[in-house]
Amino acid sequence: GQQVGEDIIWHSVNGKEYMFVTFMGGTGVDQADAGSIGVFDPQSNAVVKIIEARKSKVAAGAPYLMYPHGMSAYQDRMVVTSTVHPDLATGVGNGITVIDLNTFQPIQNIVIEDAKPVGFPSSPVEVLFVRPSIVPGVAPAVLVNTMFGFETWKVPYDETTKSFGAPVKAYDGVKAGTGVPLEFYGNDTELFISHSLPGIVKRYKLSGLPELVSSGEDIKTGPGAHHMIFF
Repeated sequence: GQQVGEDIIWHSVNGKEYMFVTFMGGTGVDQADAGSIGVFDPQSNAVVKIIEARKSKVAAGAPYLMYPHGMSAYQDRMVVTSTVHPDLATGVGNGITVIDLNTFQPIQNIVIEDAKPVGFPSSPVEVLFVRPSIVPGVAPAVLVNTMFGFETWKVPYDETTKSFGAPVKAYDGVKAGTGVPLEFYGNDTELFISHSLPGIVKRYKLSGLPELVSSGEDIKTGPGAHHMIFF
């Protein structure tokens, strides 16, 4: 019954492996606050749980899950973006949801938004939990690309208290002349972020994360630059 599958990640929690899938349409694209996350056994594909927390169904002010798209996890915390309703007309998100992977329940919403250069909410789209397995010794933090905000944000994470700090703007696309940042990809030395407008891929030193330290000239592609693959 889940609709509009988007991202897939694999992650281990307390020694058990899971596969997670975001569904922007959740239990029905006819719902204004659609969205869910499927939790699966990666060996059998059996459904372990469907995570739902529609804003209209939870208590006022309670953590909710809406239009989930990008996700990334570290230890027992997963962050998920709230992007846009699948019909591209009903609603747009402006934050990320924190999921407690011990209970598979949303525990916090964090607004990721500043300027609205095109008049829409920021629409966070992809997210990267910067962690020691990517950059040895790094102070964990979450990087978030906002599709309609044209920005990349950094959210510090304290793994001792399992708390997130205030979001900080790491890259301002309005000032830089770029728009619609989308994907995070990386190799052993660099992080790459695609920007659909005008169509470039920006490059950063992996060792400099979670700060965005340039590692070289932009790679010019074409309008709509999005996914990447390496060979």
